[in-house]
Order: sequence, then structure tokens, then C-alpha cells
Amino acid sequence: MNKRIVKVFIAFIIFFIVYVANNYWGLLSIPQRESNMKDYQFNIITVSTVFAGFSFTVLGILLSFSSTKTIEGIKETSILVTQCNIVVDSIIMFVISAFISLFLIFIAYSEFITSICTKVTSFNLHENVINVLYVMGMGYLIYGIILFTVSVKRMVVIMRQVFAEDIKRGKEKANKFKSIAKRQEDNISKFQQEEYEKDTFSSE
Repeated sequence: MNKRIVKVFIAFIIFFIVYVANNYWGLLSIPQRESNMKDYQFNIITVSTVFAGFSFTVLGILLSFSSTKTIEGIKETSILVTQCNIVVDSIIMFVISAFISLFLIFIAYSEFITSICTKVTSFNLHENVINVLYVMGMGYLIYGIILFTVSVKRMVVIMRQVFAEDIKRGKEKANKFKSIAKRQEDNISKFQQEEYEKDTFSSE
């Protein structure tokens, strides 16, 4: 089974455990009114899409560094692959969270879903399904934010390595330029001194 699917499934189980724990201890405040729930979901979609955009940006920056000498040196290691996987995983979590929010906004409160839940059982299935999906959506969003934070932290390390190499080359060029400038300055001083001595000798 694909490792990414396993991660999503494990996260699903963890979030379901959180939902069960929430029923006993009230860890989360879940909106009960349909209008409030939909407002929350619109906000979650906004946050999910913004963070997904940030993740794509991180991935784009990573790809732009792929031709640098520093990145070329670590291509054969797991560093680059791990970083890409973390970014992709965060995007997937944000997308799942956004899809759950869309389901809660446009489908979950429809008469079709409500009638099915009412016919299947009498222990308020519809409300429980809504609450489970809410916890799942929030869970995948938080999981995505955690992955995004980890990817940014790792990206900073890679960028430091890339720029450290550039700074090193820049310092070498600066030192070379200073050396050339110093030689030119010495030559000019020497030329001026020779001219001065010639003028002094001529005047005598």
C-alpha cells in the first residue's frame, strides 16, 4: 500500500479517536447550527487553500534550487526526496480538509443526506456524522500546518547551504577584486613617485 495513503488512514484513525474523546471530555467546540457550521467551513477552506498555496511556493523554490551545486551534491541522498514528500503530504492534507469542508457546505445538510440518516437509525446519526466530519476537517488542516511548518524549517536549512556557497564565492570574488585594486593603487603610487623624482631631478 502507498505510504501516503497509510499516512492519511492513520491520521483518520487518530482524528476519530479525538472525536470519541471529545464526546466524553468536550475538548473541541463544535458548532451545532447549520449556519454557524457553514461559516466555519468557509473559513477552513480559506485557510486550507492559503496554506496549500504556500506549500506550492515552497515546492517551487525547492525545484528552482535543483540546478545549484549544493543541491546537486545532495540529490543522491534522501534529503531532497524527504523534503519534497513532506511538502506534497502537506498539500494533500490541505486538499482533504478543503474537500471535507465543501461536503459539509453543499451536501451534508441536503434533504437527501438528512433523510437517509433519519431512516437508517434513530440515534441522531446525522448530527454525529457532521461532528465527525468537522473533527476530520480540522484534524487534516492542523496536520497539514504541522507538515508545512516542518517543510519550511527544512527549507531554511537547505537555503542556508545554498546561500552559504554563494556567499563563499562572493567573498572570494570580493577578495580578488580588493587584491587587484590594491595592486593598481600601488602601481599608481609608484608611477606618481617616479614622476615626482623625475621632476625633482630635472629642476636640479
